[in-house]
Amino acid sequence: MKKKKNFSFSGQQLNPVQWTKLPCPDVKSPLFTPINNTSLEPLETTYVANYVRKLLAQHNIGQRIFARYILSLSQGTVSELLSKPKAWSKLTEKGKESYRKMWSWANSEESILALKSISPRKGIN
Repeated sequence: MKKKKNFSFSGQQLNPVQWTKLPCPDVKSPLFTPINNTSLEPLETTYVANYVRKLLAQHNIGQRIFARYILSLSQGTVSELLSKPKAWSKLTEKGKESYRKMWSWANSEESILALKSISPRKGIN
């Protein structure tokens, strides 16, 4: 029989349904500290996507958590942005904003650690 995954949040054990119903923090919270987020200069989307994927793996942060708290997008959309980045010139303004947010988050150690601190701990009873 397959064991259900439980998540720990603020000392509480939560099942996956309870975890996904937690309220999202305000974008002005320490989870998202923009660095020059208003920059309109083009980003190298492939580099940004690879860098963010590396950080997520390194800090054991899931795409679902990153998608929800940093980008306010679905996990599927973020997976697409990270695995199949389009050229900057082919992105809509919304797509460009997603990469700007990713880049800002990736360049803020405080934001990375804050997101890591709320990431669920799998298998804790």
